[in-house]
Amino acid sequence: EPIVLGGAMTLEGVAGKTLTLSGVVSGTGDVSIASGTVALTATNTYTGATTVAAGATLAGNGTEPGALTFAAGAGLTMPAEGTLTVGGDVTIPATMTVNLTTAPTAETPVTLLTCTEGATLTVATSDFIQVYENGTLSHHAYEIVAVDNTIVLQIVENPVTAVKAEITGSEDWSALAWTALDGSAVSNINWNYIEEVQLSFATGTTNAWITRDVATPFLTTLTINAPGDGIYMTGTDITTLENLSVTGTLMVGNSMPVIPANLSGSGTLLFYTSTQSNVNAANAQFAYPNFTGRIKVGSGAVLTLAGVGDQKGQLNWDSTVEGSGQFEVMRGGKIVLANGHVFGWKDVAAQYDRTVLVVNGEGATLEIAEGGEEGTRNQYLRRTFELKGGATLNGRDWFNLARAGRLLVSSGTATLAGTAKMGCDGASDKTDLGARLEVAAGATLNVTGNIVTASSGHTTHALEIYGGGTVVMAGANTYQNNATHVAAD
Repeated sequence: EPIVLGGAMTLEGVAGKTLTLSGVVSGTGDVSIASGTVALTATNTYTGATTVAAGATLAGNGTEPGALTFAAGAGLTMPAEGTLTVGGDVTIPATMTVNLTTAPTAETPVTLLTCTEGATLTVATSDFIQVYENGTLSHHAYEIVAVDNTIVLQIVENPVTAVKAEITGSEDWSALAWTALDGSAVSNINWNYIEEVQLSFATGTTNAWITRDVATPFLTTLTINAPGDGIYMTGTDITTLENLSVTGTLMVGNSMPVIPANLSGSGTLLFYTSTQSNVNAANAQFAYPNFTGRIKVGSGAVLTLAGVGDQKGQLNWDSTVEGSGQFEVMRGGKIVLANGHVFGWKDVAAQYDRTVLVVNGEGATLEIAEGGEEGTRNQYLRRTFELKGGATLNGRDWFNLARAGRLLVSSGTATLAGTAKMGCDGASDKTDLGARLEVAAGATLNVTGNIVTASSGHTTHALEIYGGGTVVMAGANTYQNNATHVAAD
C-alpha cells in the first residue's frame, strides 16, 4: 500500500523479521528507522531525510529520495539484486554492520549505495565494519569508501592483525594508543581482523581498569604484562581466546567467561565472576604446563571445571605436562568439579611440598559435584590441597583421600564434608600409598562426612594424621584394614 507523509514517520521493526515498504512513500516528512530491519523496494518520492538508528538496519533496492544518515552501529542489508538509490547526501559512520550475499574480493569491491550526481558523500574512517556473508561473520578487514557517485565496500590490503598498547591508567580499550607490534603507527584498526593483542604497563603504572568497549570476534592471543596491583578488565566478552600469557596480575570481571586452552606466564589470573575451564576435547584435561603463576577465584565467583560432552574434565598434570602453577579459592569463591571429574596428578612421584590448590578463608569452597559412573573422584592426588580458616572441601559423592595425597589445614577451622573414600584401584604399584591429614598446631579440621573403605577389590591404606593440630571425626567411619596412625609430629 502507498504511504503519503504529512509529517515525520518513525518505523520500528521486529527483531528477526523485515518490514518491507513495497508501496510508494510520498508526501513531506522525515523517516526514522528506529529498530529492526526496514526494506525500501519502491521508487519513493517523499521530501525529507532518512536516518537509521544504532541497532536498526536499512534494506531494499528501491529509492530513498533525500539525505541518508546511518548512526554508529547501524546496519545495511544488501538485496540479492540491485542497490538502494539515494537522492541526497549520505553519511556513513566508522562503526557499521553490512549484510550481503556475496562479499567483496581483492579484485571486486561491492557497491552498497548508488547516489545522485553532486551529492555529498561523507564516510568516516572505518574502525570496525562487520560484514556478514549469508549470515556468517566474515574474517576480513573491510573499509567503506566513496567512489564517484557510489558507496563501495572493499577489502583492506595488508591489514594489521596484531597490535599493542601501553597502559597509563584506567581507560576504555578503544581509547588506548594502539600501534603495530614493531611500534609503527596504526592509522586504522579494524577490530574485526585483529588476532593478537599485547598490553603492558607504562613505566610507573601500578594499576588500571580497562573497559572493553569494542568486540574482537577473532582475537586468539592476549599477552598481559601488568606488575604491581595489575589490570582489572571488564566489558565485552572475549570468547575466542586460545592463548593467554600473564605477567603481573590480570583481574577479570565479565570479559573472559572461559579460561583459554593455552595459559602461560608467571602472573596471577584472578576471576571475580563465574567462568569455566576450556578443557581439551580429546582428553578433557585442564593442564597448563607453561603456567607458573596462580589462578584465583574471587568472592562470589565460581570456576567450573566442566568436561566436554560425556568426558570427565580434569585438573590433571602428569609427568609430561606438569607446570608449577597453583589454584587459590578466595573468601566466598568456589571451584566446582562437575560431570565426574578426575582431579589429581597421574603417574608422578608424590610431593607433599607441592601445593596445587589453596582453599583460603571463610566461605571458600572446593566442591566435588555428584556424577560419573562411580561418583565424582579425586583419583590421583599425590600433591597437597591446603585449607585455611573457614574453608570447606565438600566431597559430595566421594572424595578419594588415598594415593599419597595430603590435605593440609594450615590455620583456623576447616571442614571436610561429604564422603571420603580410603582406597585406590588395587594396582600393584599403588599399594604402598596412604593418605595424610596434616593439621597445624592451633588449627582444626572437622571431618563431618564419613570416611569409608574402598569398594570390593580395592586396597585400603592407613590414614595418617600429622601436625599437632586437632582432627574431629564426627562421621560414621567404616574404613578398615589399616589403623589410623597419629604421627609423633
